[in-house]
Amino acid sequence: MSTASTPKMERDRETGISILVIGAGIAGLSFAIESYRKGHNVRIVERRSSQESAGERQVQLINSAS
Repeated sequence: MSTASTPKMERDRETGISILVIGAGIAGLSFAIESYRKGHNVRIVERRSSQESAGERQVQLINSAS
């Protein structure tokens, strides 16, 4: 049994402002986290299902015949 507690994110007083973030990429998630920390209510919408590839991997093929 672990006795360590999970650290909680600091949050300013609630502002009553609701923000809708379209896209759960790096920029969208970064903006959502900072907005939440500033006291805003945040909802994130992502069109892509969690099963699909997001293009986060790049493959380079080098043609050695040229």
